[in-house]
Amino acid sequence: MKLEQNYHSTANIVACALGVSRASRDRVPKELWTAKDRGLPVEIVVAQNERDEAAYVVRTLQEAREAGFDLQQIAVFYRAFTRSRAWPRRARGRAADPVCARTMGPHH
Repeated sequence: MKLEQNYHSTANIVACALGVSRASRDRVPKELWTAKDRGLPVEIVVAQNERDEAAYVVRTLQEAREAGFDLQQIAVFYRAFTRSRAWPRRARGRAADPVCARTMGPHH
């Protein structure tokens, strides 16, 4: 049985996730969908390395927090878990620190 309905994400996020996962040769084919609206546009960022990527994400989270966004409502996707290792170093002592600490746990 395939679980294809996503109950939490907007249509734009589901479409983005499908686009990334379709490129995987090891992926079991399935067609994710959601009943939620399109939501905000997805921003795709290409960084030179994991440090630049981490700096961009932390800076963007800080700006979102300063603008009044609830960081619990923001998702950050990356292709490989190893890319996430630079986040705690970049976030230490900054406004995004609690978010990075929660997303960086070993079970996420």
